[in-house]
Formats: sequence, structure tokens, C-alpha cells
Amino acid sequence: NKGELIRDTTPLAMRSEGIEKHFILPLAYKEVIEQSNLVENWSQKQDALQVVTREADAFWELLVQAGCGIQEIEVNNRSLLNTIFEETQKGDN
Repeated sequence: NKGELIRDTTPLAMRSEGIEKHFILPLAYKEVIEQSNLVENWSQKQDALQVVTREADAFWELLVQAGCGIQEIEVNNRSLLNTIFEETQKGDN
């Protein structure tokens, strides 16, 4: 990025952008994932589904309606550090 400001990267501004949530779910919920318009991206690993969404609350409600319990999933935020790194990489290209 050659020292140029790519965008406002203050933590407050970045949090307000609706950072992606990463869910890891059992394979049993594959059909729910395939039919949902809340999912931005997903992939299937050997024993789990990895799902990316910016609509975490609505997606969680969908999972609850499908019978998913909180103990069955893992949820991670895309970290601010990851976001800054990705934006810097985009700016270098």
C-alpha cells in the first residue's frame, strides 16, 4: 500500500462494517446450508461444514429451527488483524 490510507481501519469503523462470522457445523446441517440465502460461502471438510455469513443472528435462528444446539457448533469472528492484513494485500495488487 506504499503508506497510503486504503480506508478507515479504526477498530470502531471496522466493527460497524458487519464483520464475517465463521461457523463450524456438523455435516447433518448440509441441506440447511445449501438452501439458505444467508450463507456467503461454505465448504465441506471430512467431518464438518465451514460456513461464512454476515448475518449471524438470522443464521443462528435458522440453525435453531433446524434443531441445532449451541454445543454442536463453533463460531469465530474474523479478527480485525485478519481484516487489516487482507485489505493490505488487496492494496498491494
